[in-house]
Amino acid sequence: MPTGKKLIDYPLTVTCPKGVTIRIIQDLWEDDPFYNDHNGRFTHDRSFLIAGGTVTVHNVQKLVDTESGEEAVFHSMSFKVTSGTITSGTSGGQNSANLYIYD
Repeated sequence: MPTGKKLIDYPLTVTCPKGVTIRIIQDLWEDDPFYNDHNGRFTHDRSFLIAGGTVTVHNVQKLVDTESGEEAVFHSMSFKVTSGTITSGTSGGQNSANLYIYD
C-alpha cells in the first residue's frame, strides 16, 4: 500500500565463523556539502554460535527528504565480535557509496 513516502533499504552483509556473535552499529546519513545530516542509529545483533556463514541484514527506512532536488544518502557501519567471554573493541567505521534519489 503506497504511503507517498520513498522507502530505502540500507542492506549490510556480514560473514562470520562458527562460535561468534556480532553486534553491528549502523548509522544513516544524508550527504550534504557542508555537514552530513545524521538520520538514525540502529543496532543489529546476529549469532553464529551453531554455524558460521553469511547473512544480509535489511534495514528499510523512510527517506528523510530535507531539500528540493536530489537526495544523496549513505550508511556507515561498525561492529563488535564476541567469542565466549571475549568481546572485541568496536571496529572503525566503514561507509557505503552514496545512493542518489531524484524527485
